[in-house]
Amino acid sequence: MLLERYLQVFHIFNYILFNFVDPNLVEIQMELAKEVYPRFLDENTAKNMLRTMTKDRFEMTLSNLVFALAKGAIGGFVLALIIAAMARREAF
Repeated sequence: MLLERYLQVFHIFNYILFNFVDPNLVEIQMELAKEVYPRFLDENTAKNMLRTMTKDRFEMTLSNLVFALAKGAIGGFVLALIIAAMARREAF
């Protein structure tokens, strides 16, 4: 439950930051990725990632926000399910 709240606050903060506080952050992220990918990835992987890099992958739109929140909720549910199964098994 706490993890889900954290993710909600995080994604809403990012939405506000990228859309209202500084909309140029998308370009900054793309430039940083172009600089960093070749340093940490092998040459072929870096080239493929840079070739497929588009602005819409970095934008924080309302649909991206909802999708990110849904992924976080599903991940939190799966984690809670695993913990509950482990706790139940230890109880018997």
